Amino acid sequence: GVGYAYANEFVRRCKWVVICDVKDPAAAVAAIQNELPDSLGKIYGTVTDVSDVESVRALAAFAKDKIGTVHYWINNAGINGGRRSFLEVPSEVVEAVVKVNLIGTLHCTQEAIKLLQGQRGVESHVFNTVGSGVKGGGTPGYACYGATKRGLPQLTDSLVKELTEGVQGYDKPQPVGKVSVHTLSPGMVFTKLLLDDSTP
Repeated sequence: GVGYAYANEFVRRCKWVVICDVKDPAAAVAAIQNELPDSLGKIYGTVTDVSDVESVRALAAFAKDKIGTVHYWINNAGINGGRRSFLEVPSEVVEAVVKVNLIGTLHCTQEAIKLLQGQRGVESHVFNTVGSGVKGGGTPGYACYGATKRGLPQLTDSLVKELTEGVQGYDKPQPVGKVSVHTLSPGMVFTKLLLDDSTP
């Protein structure tokens, strides 16, 4: 999918990369290593449930341990709950989509900023990947997915202002590392998530 393409391109450009998934990403790590045997880049994988804050904290620690200085953190995890009428979506699927796509991005962004702001003299970046629903207009068949993705630009815009201007009424922090937050919109990509109407 999109995450694999990101990782592959970074390794191709000789970067050190950490990928994660709720399932063991060892096969993806091996595939990229086999495709790019001469690259000076490195890739590591770890199991992470982005809806669980302790799992996300473990991911941040893993990244710091394996690659040292982190310059780019890309939030890309997502599930769509399957294409169907909103009234037919089981409540546990609604909850799963929100936990992964929205709460997971909140957890990851928060832990990423903490990690990156602690890197003295380093300028780094957090990217939140958006999808269908980001601009409004409705996403029939994917109401839950669209609702979660619609919230990500709001998160990014809020953090851009917080990191540059601070929060009114509070002292503006002066971290040792500079972090910028961005929205990343790859557009329509025919991934397994889309073609198989992926469910949790």
